[in-house]
Amino acid sequence: MTTERYPSDLVITVQDFTDCGWKAVLTSTTRDGYSSMWHSFSEAARQAIEDRRQTHGKVLWLIADACSMMLSPQSINEPFKPFMVMEGRRSVISDDLQEAEVIFFSQLVEQIDDPWLKARLADLVWLLQRKLGTKFALDAIDAYTAIPLDTSTWINGGRECWERAISLSLTLRAGAGDRLGNIESAIITAFDSSAKADGFLALWLTDLLAKNRLARTQSERIATKLESLGHEFDTEGDLHRARSFFDASSNWFQKCGNTAKAVELTVKMAEGWVKEAVARMSSEQPSYMAAGPCPTFKVYIFMAVPFYIDSFAE
Repeated sequence: MTTERYPSDLVITVQDFTDCGWKAVLTSTTRDGYSSMWHSFSEAARQAIEDRRQTHGKVLWLIADACSMMLSPQSINEPFKPFMVMEGRRSVISDDLQEAEVIFFSQLVEQIDDPWLKARLADLVWLLQRKLGTKFALDAIDAYTAIPLDTSTWINGGRECWERAISLSLTLRAGAGDRLGNIESAIITAFDSSAKADGFLALWLTDLLAKNRLARTQSERIATKLESLGHEFDTEGDLHRARSFFDASSNWFQKCGNTAKAVELTVKMAEGWVKEAVARMSSEQPSYMAAGPCPTFKVYIFMAVPFYIDSFAE
């Protein structure tokens, strides 16, 4: 808890924040999402306290605590979870922050130019002190959506940040202005720019759109690109990614009413399972169970494999 590391009555000011070296901490961080920020600010806080810079230490610990929380964007009322729960104890959650500490965060938001940190503090202020106004929700949305939409960032917390931005926009409704539309456009732009080299990124982006019922008028275009990427992966023998993209493409074709293409892509996905089964059976250590979680396609494989083997024998 925050009170275990510094006196709760230790007064801190915005000037303490300005002088505590927070920018240098961020510069030295590997930037693998909030977890790396938490580690960096924790180390800086310990060093500040060792150097007898108590107010700086408290500021840095508060920021570390804020960064330590796990973002759970699907939860409207409890979007921040402890990063660790062990033997009846847990790490910090938003409810552990005192009102004065949240007010302190509200005084920092305008000074922060780092989107990760700005989004986190603004979001906590909005969650815990609604009386301060929707400005902080809007600040959080704008900061979250300044986080890049690339594969590395997505894996290290970017997905949760963008999903939280969507959740906040939906909560504010008209109060969010055109932010939801801008978010949709940004995701589609990133999707259009994605390529095979980005791995699953295009798929992840469309999953986020589908989950939030966005880009429905773009369904056919999205489905077509997902199909194209599926074929690229299939040609290279990356059957796992190919199946995933064909499955997603089928779902998007279904959304726009193109049932024929949806069925075609479902068949392509099934054929991928067959290819994998044949490859396994042809290996030096053959396996007769195709890997994968889908029983339906396993049945398809067991029915289709004998035909494929016969065709190869011919």
